[in-house]
Amino acid sequence: MNELHWALRNLGARGWRVALSVVLLAVALAANALMFATADSLVFQRTPYRDVDRLVEITQRDSRTGRTGSSFMSPALLDEWRKQSDLFEGVEGHLYKVVFLSGTGEPAMVRAADVTVGLVALLGWKPRWGRSFVAEDARQGDVQPVLLAESLARERFGNPAAAIGQRLETTAQPLLVVGVMPADFRYPGGTERIWRALDPRGPLANGFGGVSTIARLAGGATLQTATTLVERRSEEVGKAAGAGAAYAATPAPLRSAASAAAERRMLLVLVAAALCVLLIACANVASLELAGAVSRARTCAIRLAIGASHASLVRSAFLEGLIVSALSAIGALFLTIVAVRSLIARVAPALATSSANPIDVDPRGLVFMAALAALAWMLSVLPVVAFTRRVDVIGLMKLEGSSVAASRGGARLRRGLTVAQIAVAVVLLVGSVLYIRSYRALMMLEKGFDSSGLVSISLTIPPQHMGTPWDRHVLAQAVMERLHSRPGVLAAFEGAPPPNNGDSPTALTQIEIDDRPPIATDLLFPKLYVESDYFKTLRIPLLAGRLFEPGDSQSNVIISRALAARLWAGQDAIGRRFREAAQRPWYTVVGVVGHVRLLQDGTTGPQRYYQLYFPRAVPKAPLPSISRPDSRFALPSFAFMNVTARVDSPTRAADVYQTVRSVDPRNILKLEFVDEIYTRQFADRLLATRIVGSFGVLAFVLAAAGIYGLMAFLVAIQSREMGIRMALGADGRAIAGLVLGSSLRLVALGAVLGVAASVAVSRWVQSQLYGVSAVDPATLAGVVVVVGVVAAAATWHPARQACRVDPTELLRS
Repeated sequence: MNELHWALRNLGARGWRVALSVVLLAVALAANALMFATADSLVFQRTPYRDVDRLVEITQRDSRTGRTGSSFMSPALLDEWRKQSDLFEGVEGHLYKVVFLSGTGEPAMVRAADVTVGLVALLGWKPRWGRSFVAEDARQGDVQPVLLAESLARERFGNPAAAIGQRLETTAQPLLVVGVMPADFRYPGGTERIWRALDPRGPLANGFGGVSTIARLAGGATLQTATTLVERRSEEVGKAAGAGAAYAATPAPLRSAASAAAERRMLLVLVAAALCVLLIACANVASLELAGAVSRARTCAIRLAIGASHASLVRSAFLEGLIVSALSAIGALFLTIVAVRSLIARVAPALATSSANPIDVDPRGLVFMAALAALAWMLSVLPVVAFTRRVDVIGLMKLEGSSVAASRGGARLRRGLTVAQIAVAVVLLVGSVLYIRSYRALMMLEKGFDSSGLVSISLTIPPQHMGTPWDRHVLAQAVMERLHSRPGVLAAFEGAPPPNNGDSPTALTQIEIDDRPPIATDLLFPKLYVESDYFKTLRIPLLAGRLFEPGDSQSNVIISRALAARLWAGQDAIGRRFREAAQRPWYTVVGVVGHVRLLQDGTTGPQRYYQLYFPRAVPKAPLPSISRPDSRFALPSFAFMNVTARVDSPTRAADVYQTVRSVDPRNILKLEFVDEIYTRQFADRLLATRIVGSFGVLAFVLAAAGIYGLMAFLVAIQSREMGIRMALGADGRAIAGLVLGSSLRLVALGAVLGVAASVAVSRWVQSQLYGVSAVDPATLAGVVVVVGVVAAAATWHPARQACRVDPTELLRS
C-alpha cells in the first residue's frame, strides 16, 4: 500500500502529462482494437464454432477423372457417412432457402436455411431463448418449427423472449418459433435469419440433389487420417448409397465465406495504418516522459537517500505503469465499442456479412488490446528499472546546477522520436491523399447516361401470387399506366436500369462478322431486352441508326458505341451483321447508342463489357390452368420484375413507391436511386478512405503536437544559451531563426524518411487505387509542403518565446 501511495503521488505530480498519456494511448489502442476486430472477422476469418479445427466439409468428386463434382450429398450418402462413427461424431446438412413473410405488416423476403436437426448442436451453439430442434421437428406438418435470428425476432415481436411459441405467416407453410439464436450466430452464409428443421428425405428437400454437408471428426481422428480413410471407403459408401462406383469424397477444413483479395489487402492496409497511429502515440508518450525525466530521477534519488530500496523503486514504477496502462485500456474499451457500432452502421452490408464471425469486440480483441496495453506498460517502466540498477544518488542530488547538460541526452532521444513521428505521419498522409484522389476518380467516371432523378423499384412476386409471364406483363402494364398518370414522373419503363447487365454475360471466344472467317475474341456480351422508352428514360444518346419499333424481330439489335468501334473500327456499323458462332443466328445492327459503364467495368481491369440490346417481346397469352403442387412445399420459384422511372425531384420517390405498391400490395418492393447503386459498389473503398483519412489526420495532429512539444522543451532547456547569445549581441530574429531552422531540419529528415517508406510500400498499395499512381509526385510533394508549413506553425510559439528571453534575468539566475 505504501508503494501504491508513492505511485499515485508520482502520477499526480506529473499531472497533465499523465492525463495526456492516457488519452493518447487510449485512442491508439482503440484504433488498433477496431482494426483487429475488422481484420479478425474479414481477413483472419475466425469461425466461432466449437472446436472449429475438427469441423470439415465433405465434397464429392469423380474417382475416374478426379474432377470435383457437386457439393450436395444425397440422403442415402448422408446416412452412409453417418455410419462411419470411427471417422465422424456427426454428419449434418443444410440448404439455402428464401422465405416470404406475409401476415401483418409489409411482406418481406427473408434469407433462410433448412438444416438437419443436429446441425446447431454440431456447431456448438444453442438458442438464447427457447429450445433447439428435436427429431420430431423435421416431420413436415401443417406448421413448420423454426429458429429465428435475434434481429428478426425483435423486428417482428419486439422482445425475443416473446417470440417463443408465436406463428409467422408465409406465402407457403406457417412457421412456429421454437427458439431464437444469439445475434452473433451466422451459418451457413452469414445472412440467414430463419432456420427450418430439415428432413433430407422430406418435401422440403425435393428438387435438389441433396444437401451441403458438414461433419465433425471423431475424437481419435485427424484430418490427415480422415482424408485417407474417406477416400479409401468412398467406393464402398457410394455403392451402398447407390451413387455408383465412380463416386469419391474428400473432407476439407471448414472455411467461412472468403472475402475478396482486394478487401483483404484493404483491411491489411488499415491494420498497418492503425499500428502507425499507435507508434506515433507511443513516441509522444515517451517524449512526455522524457520531458520530466530529470525531476523524476531526483525523486528517485531522494527516496534512495532516505532509505528506500531499489526493489521498492522498481515496484513503484511497475505500479505507475500498471495504473496508466489500465486507465488507457479502460478508455480504449469504451472508444472501441463506440467505434465498432459506428463502423457496422457504415460498412457495406456485403462486406459485413461475408464472414461467419461478426465484427465485434470479442475475447480475442480484448486479449489483443490487453497485450498492447501490457507492452505500453513494460515500455513505460523499463527506463526506471534500468535507472535504479546503476543510480548515482550524489550525482542526482547535484542536478540543479547541471540540468541542461543532464537533459541533452534526453533531448537527442526526443529529436529521434519526433523524426520517427513525422516519417510515420507522412506515410499515413500520403496514403490518405491517394485514397481520397482514387475515390474521387471513381466517382467521376462517366456512366454513359443521365442518372440524376432515376429510381429503380424491384418487385419480388411470391409464386402463389403471380405464376405466368403473361400475368407479369399485365401487372407491368398496370404499373406503367399508374406511373405515367402521376405528376412529377417524367418517363418510365419496365426493366432494370444500369448497372444491370441483363442475362448472364455471354463470353465469346470467337465471333463471325459480315461473312468473314471467325476471329478470336474475349468479349463479354450482356444481353438486354428493352423497348424504346429504355433509351429515352435513361437519356442514352442515339449516335446512329434508329431505336426499336413495334414489330422488330429478335435479329435486329442495337449495340453500344464501344462494341461498334471494336467490330467495325472507323466504319459505319448500321446494317452490318455478326453472329456469335456458326450455328447461331445473324444479328443486324439497326442502331448505335452510347456506351454504358456497368459495375466496376474498367475499374478493376480492362474494359470487357459491350452492351447488346434486343427488342422486348410481348409474352403469349396464358395456357389453360393446370394443377399446382402442394403450396406448403413448393419450391421458391418466385418472379422478379423491375420498374425504372425518372422523377423531377427526389421527394417524388415515396410517391412512386406507393403508386407501384397500390397495384398489388402483396408484392415485396425495394426502391433505390440509381446514383446510390453506383456509389454503393465502392462502399468498401469509401470506408477505407474515411478510416485511412481519419488515421492520417490523427497521426498528423499527433506529429504536430510532438513538434510543438519538442521545440518548447528545447527552448526551455536552452534558454541560458539563448540568453548568452543575446547578451553577446544576437537579436530576436536570429534566435527565432535558430529555433525554426532546428525544427525544419528535423522535419526535412522525417519527411525524407516518410517519402522513402511510401515509395517502398507503393507496390502493395497500388492495387487499392484507381486513376492515381501510388508514387504520384504531386501527392508526395504536396504532403511534404503541408508538413513543412504545419511544422513551421507549430514552431512559431516556441520561437516567439525564445525571442522574448531576458538575458539579464537568465544570467542572474
